[in-house]
Amino acid sequence: MSPMLSAEKGVTLRRLIAILVLVVLPGVAAAEDAQLRALTTLDSVRGWEAVGRIDIDHGRGFCTGTLIEPDLVLTAAHCLYRPGTKEELPPSAFEFRAGWQTGHAAAVRGARRVMAHPDYVYDAADWASKVRYDVAIIELDLPIRAPTANPLPVGTSSRRGDSVAVLSYARERSETPSLQSQCRTRDRASGVIIFTCAVDFGASGSPVLSFSEGSPRIVSVVSGMATTEEGKVALGMYVDQRLPELRARFDQSGTKGLSAFTKGTEGAKFLKP
Repeated sequence: MSPMLSAEKGVTLRRLIAILVLVVLPGVAAAEDAQLRALTTLDSVRGWEAVGRIDIDHGRGFCTGTLIEPDLVLTAAHCLYRPGTKEELPPSAFEFRAGWQTGHAAAVRGARRVMAHPDYVYDAADWASKVRYDVAIIELDLPIRAPTANPLPVGTSSRRGDSVAVLSYARERSETPSLQSQCRTRDRASGVIIFTCAVDFGASGSPVLSFSEGSPRIVSVVSGMATTEEGKVALGMYVDQRLPELRARFDQSGTKGLSAFTKGTEGAKFLKP
């Protein structure tokens, strides 16, 4: 993705995050982070069916998304654009595979509507503002009801030092979800949250999860990654602030004349390797 920074386009944000990490966050230990664990069996995916792979543009790319209501999937806004063209993709370009694991899905649905946060701007000059508003929802053409998949609730955005987890699909692990059961919130600045979590191309839209209330709650959505002096970090937004703003616009729009109302960046949606 573009917030999943490419070498040529990620210099500004990498410098920004490097400054944040080095100046604001000395001494945050990455050694506490758990390793990614592939969920290689259907049993291991049980209970996580709300998280799935979003296939984009007839299989040309994919992101990760999470069912937050029976007919709504939460993901990153930049996943809604065709790489390199700034072209808004129509709802017909998206297919959500709930609980996708090695050729098996709990359910497969197309999209009826797609919408990014109203303040998300595809070609914004400020990288931080892209991450800050990089959230979107996909309305499915048919709901996925329990017990096939139980939607995950949205919680309060994490604070510095909080333990979080990430469940994602990504490059070289597109067929099997991987769970990092523990990583950390490094800091929050200018509407951007910095995590120590391991992400890669394809993890755009993945849920950042907190278990502080016992059951998992979404506290951010993966927008991208950056390279710092201390290693790679993941970037997300304050989803508890951004999602209500997005839902207000979504609910106001209804179904009148809306096709693919999105903003995005070309890196957001990844081509399969």
